[in-house]
Parts: sequence; structure tokens; C-alpha cells
Amino acid sequence: MLITHLLSWCYQAELEMRTGSWKATIITQQHDLLDILQSGVLRNYALDTLEETYLKALRIATVETGLAEQQFPKRCR
Repeated sequence: MLITHLLSWCYQAELEMRTGSWKATIITQQHDLLDILQSGVLRNYALDTLEETYLKALRIATVETGLAEQQFPKRCR
């Protein structure tokens, strides 16, 4: 979900869609993820599944924003 929110935040043209609560959610999810990834096992799993996770997030972000898939990066940066 974090990747979906970040894609929507970065690529959505309507700046009024960027609310404080949305940004707070992104920050909270980032902190939670950093805590979880302290374990080497989970870090390796995250790296192994990043491409697939990104593609899922991309599909959701296109629905949330109404933007075409081509307007987003093809790969997670």
C-alpha cells in the first residue's frame, strides 16, 4: 500500500488531493516498514518481491488517480 500511496502522491496532478492525513499515512507506513525490515530475512523477502509488489501497486495507483499506466515509471526506483 505504501508504494501505491507514493505513486499517487508523486504523479497525481491535482495538488488538492494531497492532504495532510494522506502524507501522515505515508510517513507512518514508511516508519512501520523500516521497523519490520530490520530483520535480514524480511529485508531479503522484500527485495525478492519488490518487482511484483510494484506492479500490483501500479495497478491500484492507476485506478486511484485515473492516470494511464504509461504515466508512471515502469520499474520501482
